[in-house]
This record gives sequence, C-alpha cells and structure tokens, in this order.
Amino acid sequence: MAQPQLKIVDRNLFQITDDFRGLQNMLEEGDVTPAELADTLDAVETEFDLKAHQVAIVIANISAPLEAISQQISRLQAKEKTIKNKASSLKAYLRESMGALNKTKITGEVFNITLAKGRESVVVADVDDLPDDYVTVKTTTQADKTAIKKAIDSGIDVFGARLERGQPSLQIR
Repeated sequence: MAQPQLKIVDRNLFQITDDFRGLQNMLEEGDVTPAELADTLDAVETEFDLKAHQVAIVIANISAPLEAISQQISRLQAKEKTIKNKASSLKAYLRESMGALNKTKITGEVFNITLAKGRESVVVADVDDLPDDYVTVKTTTQADKTAIKKAIDSGIDVFGARLERGQPSLQIR
C-alpha cells in the first residue's frame, strides 16, 4: 500500500501565521471585503494545515527513539546499581578481613590500602527525649492548592490566589 504524499511547504509557521494575521487585519480595518479575501484566506489556511502536518511528522520522527532510550537508561541504571553493590560488598569484605587481622595498612605495587578508624556520629534514640537546646524545629508552610481551587470554583474569593489557565496541550495521534 502506497504512503500518501504530503505536499512540501517551504515557508515556516511563523511566516504563514504572519500572513494570516495580516489578512485578518485587512478585514478588520475594512480595507477589503471577506468575499475579496476568501480564496486567499483559504489558501493560507491550507498552507498552514500542511505545514502543521509536516511539523507533526518531524515530532513523530524525533520522538520515535524515546522509548528505546528510556529502556537503555533503565538497563544502564540497573547495571550501575549492580556494579556499585558489588564494589561495596567487596570493600566490606576487605574491611572486615583486615579488621579481623588487626591489619591497618597494606602497601602494594598498584594500591596502598589503609583501614582507618571510622568517624564518630551521633545516634539519637528518641528526639522527643532530648533537651530543647539540642533540638531544631523545622516548619514548612505550603499552600493547599486543591482546597484553593475548590474554593475559587465555588465562588469564594481567596485573597492572594487566583486560577490561571496553562498553555493548551498539543495532541498528535
């Protein structure tokens, strides 16, 4: 089955949109009648639609490998995790073995290995039992956007908030 042929439009969407707006302005200013511009408006709109289809094809073509890229990223992340876990396991093995022999330093041709004392760290059994001098309280304030939207939708004026429509979404199927 043959692929449908798509006419190539040399001008970009900005140029076509500018022409269309110019024609609309001419109509609004009364320089020409709608009948006088009907064919030209139809031609510009057809050219815009063709160019939009060309852009959609480019979007589809550059988006095609995204799934494969995502799968490769996941595969490589899993491989990275496996390698990190293996290296960590081998470090723990070497550390425990050196500790068991009370060996703190090994000098070799490629590496010098040192078993250093671990750093001291504070372990808190229960933060509620600590004196106030040793506790920091963190408070976060966050707007409840769901409640604000419901209130505004029901006609309540919420000082300091408003509804704003985002950009329209583009769907290419």
